[in-house]
Amino acid sequence: MNKYVYLMALPIVLYYILFEYIPLGGVVIAFQDFSPAKGFFGSDWVGLRHFADFLSSAYASRVIKNTILINLYEILFEFPAPIILALLINEIRCSLYKKTIQTISYMPHFISLVVICGIIVDFTQLNGLINDVIVLLGGERSILLARKDMFRTIFVSSGIWQHVGWGSIIYLATLSRIDPSLIEASVIDGASQYIRSYAENEVYQEMEKRTGIQMEYIHPASGQEAEQFNIMIASGEIPDTIQGANYYKGGIQKGVDDGVFLDLTPYAQKYAPDYYKLVYSTPNIKRQCVFDGEKILAFFRIKTEKEVPFERILTRRDWLAEAGMQEPGTIADWEAYLKYIRENKEGVAPYVLRKSGIEPVSLAAYNIMAGFYLKDGKQVAYGQTQPEFREYLTLMNRWYNAGYISKDFLSLKEAKVLAEFIGGRTAVIEDAVSKAFVNVRAGSDIDLVSTPYPRLNPGDKLHCYVSEWENSGSDTVVSAATEYKTEAIRWLNYAYTREGSMLFNYGIEGKSYVMENGEPKFTDYMLKDSKYPLGAKSHILKVHVAPKLCDSDMKCNPNVLAEGQKSIDIRMKWSDDKDVDGQYVLPPLRLTLEESKARSKIMADVDTYVSEMVLKFIIGEEPLSNFDNFVNRIKELNIDEAVQITQKAYERYMQ
Repeated sequence: MNKYVYLMALPIVLYYILFEYIPLGGVVIAFQDFSPAKGFFGSDWVGLRHFADFLSSAYASRVIKNTILINLYEILFEFPAPIILALLINEIRCSLYKKTIQTISYMPHFISLVVICGIIVDFTQLNGLINDVIVLLGGERSILLARKDMFRTIFVSSGIWQHVGWGSIIYLATLSRIDPSLIEASVIDGASQYIRSYAENEVYQEMEKRTGIQMEYIHPASGQEAEQFNIMIASGEIPDTIQGANYYKGGIQKGVDDGVFLDLTPYAQKYAPDYYKLVYSTPNIKRQCVFDGEKILAFFRIKTEKEVPFERILTRRDWLAEAGMQEPGTIADWEAYLKYIRENKEGVAPYVLRKSGIEPVSLAAYNIMAGFYLKDGKQVAYGQTQPEFREYLTLMNRWYNAGYISKDFLSLKEAKVLAEFIGGRTAVIEDAVSKAFVNVRAGSDIDLVSTPYPRLNPGDKLHCYVSEWENSGSDTVVSAATEYKTEAIRWLNYAYTREGSMLFNYGIEGKSYVMENGEPKFTDYMLKDSKYPLGAKSHILKVHVAPKLCDSDMKCNPNVLAEGQKSIDIRMKWSDDKDVDGQYVLPPLRLTLEESKARSKIMADVDTYVSEMVLKFIIGEEPLSNFDNFVNRIKELNIDEAVQITQKAYERYMQ
């Protein structure tokens, strides 16, 4: 393998040798009376004579001064210019305008230096364009290049003009690669300079005191978890415990079979009694956490209560009132509201779709889910091939053509969509209730409305997106090679004890929470103290994502609670909706290695094709009359086989 790596690197090495290092030899002429006829080797050597002549000349101080000042000006003005331009271009919403600005800005880079100098001479002469502008502003004409006080300004500014666009390309490329969800998380959750390691988390510090077990934490780079996990596996340097073991090819079971992960079954009852008791407490939890009907292979994040729906269609109460509406309850209500916004709110985008074109909450009105789901609560189906999906696409296409959906939705990043909504430039989005409210909390008086799940008809029963499964993921395994098997298992079990559960969910009693009437309540230090942002304190004083016995967000999420009763009431208002359940949501299925490979291969092609066609249907590039052809093509890509694989896994789960 190494020889191919070396062959790939060879052109780069040759480039630097030929065009970077060899030309450095030309420096020798500074120490010669160089003559082109004699060349490098024939010219007379004079040592430092040229340097002495320069330093003793009348112009030395002026040249040195100008050189230093010009370089200083370039550092101060020319260096940050492409960065600033990239940031500005990145914020442009209209893709056509954005591309036009990019093209115009970097075209001067390709103009010959001779031509550039000619342009500067023409523009700065007495009757040149720049002097025309100066006269219009009340100034006097002058030959700008003849003014010594203008030389450095002209030199640096012309350099900025020529190269700023080209220099911004690399920064724009970097900005486009940043995952918007990471930006959003850093803003909303406060994950920044306040905490860089779980070793700084006060909960883990307290846990170390209580258990007597010390842990060293390894943090993969954000967004590179899978890659770094596989590198660890390949190197054989595996930590004692690993969170996110499903990154292992073939899953947790395959990892145990390969001798990489420890089979916890012989140890669980003795060293993890609390987790063992929880796993076997109900048939449902057992099915979700136990492998092959009897094996305990991993620790999972287990919910103690039914999940409260966190995602809704959001809008502004004042605009609803202006439209003479309460809370829209049907798709027809929403269409009427979007029509009002389109006709009465200039400069406001009525509705912004996700880039995928599929909004889970709106799609739920058609009683299907995107991807794999349990049709009628029994049979696995693929949502995008269902007739109801055509109805959804028809609605989105109609709204797009009517101007109800922003024409720029394909180019807007997730964090930007939320910012546009909070800034009053978008009327309706689908998003997490707490996320929106946490952002609005920071100084805005906007009164947000979280609406019920929309129906096609009043009273329709919905079966989507309210997960009723206790296992919410966050799996952690123990390395088969660890010398500290029992210590690692005991340490993980602590999160499932009553004491450990309180610590993980609420933090340290007396500091982050107090008990009132038998219930934990976050302190003002957690909710209001300004030393750290709320999210940062939340990361420092409690544990968010980890294997644990997890209470409801309504109890243990300070981001929700800090908003006060407003956010809580909104979420709870719809949590008891008797006409919404999770019967169509698949449980956490476990595919065999062969099943996983087969389905992944199929879905790679299906997902690519579907994502492209959905957008084409919505924006009208593909007529909806071709929907049957769309479904047939998905079937040609073997979606039925993928459905059968999922069905078999579901049937195993239900046994």
